[in-house]
Amino acid sequence: MIKVKLWIFLLSIACLLPFKVLGQEDCAFTLSKAQKLYDAGTIEQIPEMLKMCMESGFTKEEKQQAMKLIIMAYLFDNNQKEADKEMLKFLKEYPEYEIVVSDQAEFVQLFNTYRTLPIASIGLVGFTNMSYVTPISYYGTDGNKGSYKNTGFGFQVGLSYLQYLMEYIDLNVEGFYVSSTYQFASSDTAKQITFEETQSKLEFPISAVFKPRSFGMFVPYCRLGFGTSLLLSSNGSETTINPASMVKPNSNPSFDLMNRRKKFQIYGIIGAGVRINLSHSFLLLDVRYNQGFTQQFKKSARTSGDYINYVINTQHNENDFRINNLWMSIGFYYKFYKPQKR
Repeated sequence: MIKVKLWIFLLSIACLLPFKVLGQEDCAFTLSKAQKLYDAGTIEQIPEMLKMCMESGFTKEEKQQAMKLIIMAYLFDNNQKEADKEMLKFLKEYPEYEIVVSDQAEFVQLFNTYRTLPIASIGLVGFTNMSYVTPISYYGTDGNKGSYKNTGFGFQVGLSYLQYLMEYIDLNVEGFYVSSTYQFASSDTAKQITFEETQSKLEFPISAVFKPRSFGMFVPYCRLGFGTSLLLSSNGSETTINPASMVKPNSNPSFDLMNRRKKFQIYGIIGAGVRINLSHSFLLLDVRYNQGFTQQFKKSARTSGDYINYVINTQHNENDFRINNLWMSIGFYYKFYKPQKR
């Protein structure tokens, strides 16, 4: 019974296939006939002739040609209302259409009266970052300032929204989860201290994106803006070594630093990158530098009993400092279009 139903299904497909091919051939013939009528100046019948094949009779290229022919027929018939209606349909069907040499002047003139740029894009962005610390005030014991360095890569991942303001400027609003790390090292004749901190935070950058020109599918840009961040967690680890003795290094396992850190931070953004245009989307390669404006260490924590005991026990008194970050990101964005009359 199952075999019989399968044979009936396959037979039905085989029977319908020639009719579909025949329909496509008929519509291709209709398009050719409509083009000859247009060339001869007989335009009144063209829209009705072609609309019968619009749903399924044309290939993608034939449908584009047919829609352009209908627009031209209405333009030469001085029917501006219908020409505008068909142009709007055309731009919804082909939002990324670019004018070619073969397009007639009347079509180009009407095309240019419409806003064809995407209205917005939404993307998923992320990759890696490195931290660079800027000291503000030094509190090292015995006048030892120590030094900061990045100790590896953190990461960031988040969502990005692009609002197209005009042809060359976009507004970029983003939200990221960020993990970053840095190391502080200090040494003298009595001790060597290695202190490492890892932070996780939510960051909300806002920037203006400037893209003065494109090179085919490549669109280079630069950005300028600012951001705010909310610190979610901050953990430190510390190792103290006495080089003058054979005493085993004193390692302090991971401990919470939230009571010493300011939760809210502000930073400036400068960056550059390139977009690689695809169909209805683009890939992003982005590099930016986030310059911290707010110092990390909470002033009130310096006089707390817990912190004073920490300094006495470890001989490590933290400096006031800012954290800056270098971000390298990749992303994928989807474009949204809404063509409309200028």
